[in-house]
Amino acid sequence: MVAKNKRPTVRKKKTKRQIKKEIKQEQQKQKMLAQEIPVIEEPQYKPTVKSEFDEVSKLLDEKQETQAIPVVEEKPKEGNVDLDKKINTKERKKKKRKIKALRVFIITLIILILLSAGAGYFYLCYTDAFPITRVQINGADHLTEDEMLKLANVSDEDTLLKVDTEIIKTRLKLDAWIEDVEIVRAFPNTLVLNVKERTITAIVEVPTSIQNSKTTTQGSTMTTGTVRNWAISKDHMWLMPVPDKNSEAGKKINQQIYDDVEGVMHIVDVSPSLKPEIGKYCTDESVNCAIDVVASMTTELKDQVKNVKAADPGSTTLELKNGVEVSLGTSEDIRDKERVCLELLQKYDGKISYINVRNPNNPTWRTI
Repeated sequence: MVAKNKRPTVRKKKTKRQIKKEIKQEQQKQKMLAQEIPVIEEPQYKPTVKSEFDEVSKLLDEKQETQAIPVVEEKPKEGNVDLDKKINTKERKKKKRKIKALRVFIITLIILILLSAGAGYFYLCYTDAFPITRVQINGADHLTEDEMLKLANVSDEDTLLKVDTEIIKTRLKLDAWIEDVEIVRAFPNTLVLNVKERTITAIVEVPTSIQNSKTTTQGSTMTTGTVRNWAISKDHMWLMPVPDKNSEAGKKINQQIYDDVEGVMHIVDVSPSLKPEIGKYCTDESVNCAIDVVASMTTELKDQVKNVKAADPGSTTLELKNGVEVSLGTSEDIRDKERVCLELLQKYDGKISYINVRNPNNPTWRTI
């Protein structure tokens, strides 16, 4: 007997009515169970073919929302790091080369400018550019303009670029009146001489012939006779012999000198061996001590002084206009000495003839 081929069993699909019926039955069972035992509600699945898949998707979405998934940054690979370093190194090298080239260019440009300026300067020095047509003198009160021009001795061939200012400065400082000088080139054609002069601090009456002499109470020799007035500065420089104002020599010198002479003290009773010389420093100790005293005085006592006696070193004596003699000694503690003198003169006004303040803390005096 030949076996017959069996047909494969095929399940029949449920109809919608059957599915609805099953769902109602299931719901009734759940209601009955809910009345007897409390049941935790679970999400009901829709009666569709994809209900299980949708439910799982929802659960996964809820889990992703509650738990943030950490983002892991990808580390650059070693090969990429090396490449970046190489690129940065090349860029740095390029920048360094550019900076170096710029420096070389600037230095070269500066050198070229300096060379051009130097070449132009040397060229102008050997030409007649910027000739000196005017010499301006500032600060010269005791020397005339002609005297200053003779001392400077600026040649007609000199230009502002060729003139030797150091030589001119040396020439000018040879004169006793000029303490210092500044020389300025004022383009296009003026040479400016800014002069700092010495001033007259005192007039020293230097004996020229002796008629008679006598010994003072201090043991020194005081001479009388003809004298010559010598102007001397604060730094002990002999400036010049001052001639009579109405003489021929007096008319030729600057009149400012006579204005200064009228306002300074006279130093008298100096040694007959004193030999002043223009432009030289005084070496006589008595005269230098007297000059220091005169230069240091600042109070009203200075206005009362008629003469300053310099008979002995370190024992300068003032002869006041009212006839009182004041022995000051040196310029040390001059402020205290002046103060004590003024106090005694006020206290014994018209009744004092001699004051000794060599030691201001222990003064002595003699009344009339």
